[in-house]
Amino acid sequence: KRSYAKLKHMSRRVVIHRSTPQDNGQGADPTITTVLNAEQQAAVHENRRNIQTEGCRKGHNNKILIFIKFLEEEARNHPQFISNGSINDVVKVVDINGPGLDKEAFVTETSKRLGTRGYRTKTLQWNNITKEMVELYYSKPEYNCKYKKGEMQHNAQGLKIMKSYDSRRKVWDALVYGQKLDGGSFNSTLSNAKEGIMKSLKVTTAEAKGQNQLDEQEADPIPLPLLRFMCKCAIVSGNAFLWVMALLQWNCMARSQNIDDMTFGMFSMGIDSIILEYNQTKTNKKGEKCSPKNCYANPFDVVICLFTALAIYFCQLNMKWTGNTEYIFINEGSGLNSASAKYCDQIKKWASKHKDRVMEYIRPDHMNAHGIRKGSATEATSNTSETSIPSIFHRGEWSMGIVLEIYWKFAQRGDQLLGRILAGLDPDNADFDVLPPHFTVPMSNEYVQLAMKLCFGNILKAEERNNGSNSVVPALLFRCLASLVYHADAIQKIIDCVPGHSWKTSIPLFANADLLNKLKELVTTKPTPGCNKATGAARHTAIMKELRGVKELINDFKIAQDAMNDRHKQYLVDVKSEVKAGIEEFAIQNGHLTVENVTRLMDKKLSEYELKNQETLKTEFEGMMGRMEDLVGHHSAERMQQRPDNMPTAANAENASYQDYSIGHSKVRYFVPAGYLLPKRTNLLPAFRMWLNGDLSNASHTDGMRVHQPVRPFYFWTPEHIPHNLYKAFKSGWKKALTSLMDAPGNEAVLQRIMLNGGNIPESEVKEYYDRGLAHLISRYSFIEPGTNWMVTTWSRKLNYRNVEKEGNQSELEEPTRWNKKHESRRKVTLIPKINITIVISNVLMC
Repeated sequence: KRSYAKLKHMSRRVVIHRSTPQDNGQGADPTITTVLNAEQQAAVHENRRNIQTEGCRKGHNNKILIFIKFLEEEARNHPQFISNGSINDVVKVVDINGPGLDKEAFVTETSKRLGTRGYRTKTLQWNNITKEMVELYYSKPEYNCKYKKGEMQHNAQGLKIMKSYDSRRKVWDALVYGQKLDGGSFNSTLSNAKEGIMKSLKVTTAEAKGQNQLDEQEADPIPLPLLRFMCKCAIVSGNAFLWVMALLQWNCMARSQNIDDMTFGMFSMGIDSIILEYNQTKTNKKGEKCSPKNCYANPFDVVICLFTALAIYFCQLNMKWTGNTEYIFINEGSGLNSASAKYCDQIKKWASKHKDRVMEYIRPDHMNAHGIRKGSATEATSNTSETSIPSIFHRGEWSMGIVLEIYWKFAQRGDQLLGRILAGLDPDNADFDVLPPHFTVPMSNEYVQLAMKLCFGNILKAEERNNGSNSVVPALLFRCLASLVYHADAIQKIIDCVPGHSWKTSIPLFANADLLNKLKELVTTKPTPGCNKATGAARHTAIMKELRGVKELINDFKIAQDAMNDRHKQYLVDVKSEVKAGIEEFAIQNGHLTVENVTRLMDKKLSEYELKNQETLKTEFEGMMGRMEDLVGHHSAERMQQRPDNMPTAANAENASYQDYSIGHSKVRYFVPAGYLLPKRTNLLPAFRMWLNGDLSNASHTDGMRVHQPVRPFYFWTPEHIPHNLYKAFKSGWKKALTSLMDAPGNEAVLQRIMLNGGNIPESEVKEYYDRGLAHLISRYSFIEPGTNWMVTTWSRKLNYRNVEKEGNQSELEEPTRWNKKHESRRKVTLIPKINITIVISNVLMC
């Protein structure tokens, strides 16, 4: 302690040291003045704005304006409020366009829709702000209580609801921001009173909480079971965005803003993990102390498997990915925090919809995205494994103090162990060190290459063009694809149970059953040359494996012992029969029996059986000991959990036969089974694939068995063979776009193949016909720009005759038909007055 105090005292002496003329310019005040022109000053201001976000600046400036409003009201209502001066000595006008000032530092509001921006034009004389002014502000209910739509909120007892401590503290933070911006300083009395003011806020907050008067906005920690239920709901509804955002935030202990601006450059690959590292955080804008986070797959539970969620989201992202796309979750053209805002809004809507289920774990009104960050930290510290506190601090990007951050920064093994726990793997299970699903073949395998191109083709092309061979994206997608194949059966089961599920078309691999079946044979969780070591294993995992093996051996021994007892019983029966036969033999040979003959015969038979039992027990025991030595002596990964070899296969194009289905009691045979719906949110390419090949992956589940119900190519759909409502949706939302693609020169050849073979068009040819058709539409219609990525329903609406007439040129219109021809004169509509059916029925009854 004395050494630390001495070091602290020395550091203070260094801080207060003032340079002298003998310093030779080292640390002395400058003797020159720098004058910047307008362009240079603008560049300096632009650089300084990176210190704080625009939202933070807006919040500070609005709070300063509220404080100024408070001072003006008090001075107006109480003339004696300011003695030896006036309000003009405290509040003054600031020229935000003045020399050396950054106008954007005073921003208060922005409107993208209107293109307007508001600015703060008043500031404070900071040395004239007294302690009493700040204390009075914090005592006023109108500035410290919760308002909603202009009305002060009250609790059930009629008491005023006070704002939270953080909400009130931010007013002081705003004053500090304004003081630094103006280059002013607080007087010594106010500076010394800060600690007491903050303590007073905490005390009043605690009192308000005890009386149920506090507006608690804190998030409750979301436990893993509730997170899993939310992820399952996201899978069922086809919301891959919510699914992957929630799992990323949970696995990284992240703020939602850290996931919002995620790019592919933040990823790197571990031996059996995916590593994420932020560019910067809320408390670390320079990004110097951001730590890497190892994230792991969960081969046992698809609902919380991050790798599978990433694979499915990347499949959807691939449809709209261009070379100019920068962020993974922010849509092109949208601003920062837009994905985070969308994600937080979806969580609140989900919590409101499933309020009864949420109430089993936390308060529904306190469920938000920050609760996932809290929940993952709680999960990490509440398990029985040896999770290190520094690893939790680093993963959550929490500060541990400068000394701890310097000396405990490198905690890779602790982070790996923590990553496995957050992936949902049980540290008390022998399979805690399971390897992720991975391919037994390299990325150059022809089937893997085909699947990578099918699912992530646009992303791979853009990355190769931008980063060449230095990109980590192919390896990332390669690892995610293995998890998608591994969990394909579980995902398809959910898709089959939800008619019209959007993932039926957004995961193109599921439409190619032949390729999917070949890939299933290449995926394993056993060690391979490319993935041969499990990182982050708990200290007792090897012991748990040995105990599991010992338990299996004991069970085997018990089974063998039971079998031995059964054989003993049979031996007694056999001995009796053998003795009886021997007696008869002696009787025949000697003509009579003696006690000696019978005893000798019994001893002989029992010794034979005893020798046989001893040999059997010895053989069994030696075999068990050999297995025990192998188990304890070698901690090989061969005993790791592995997917069964008899994986179910999907129906492929070659062995699938299209069927006609009966619906209800109708005698009409339909092309689709009962309950079939068009997939939701389908892009044009997957829809065109179904137009040519149909829906081969369609299936239903009966008594736990997956029953394939393939649907023939949509090209064959007619009103006679499709249920009325389904055909109506197909005609209005799909048909126009798909038939327009077929109008491209050269695409008519595929129609003959469909008529002859009933579909079965290879994926490479489907893409060729699609690209040709899309190029035809872009060249034909002036309002369609290259890179347009609409849903198939939007394409059909855009290509409608009336829309082309509205947005396109006259030359782009099709030939008028009886269906789109404009009426020569305006039609007259005669309104028939409504009949009150109640009166009619009453009159009938009276008659």
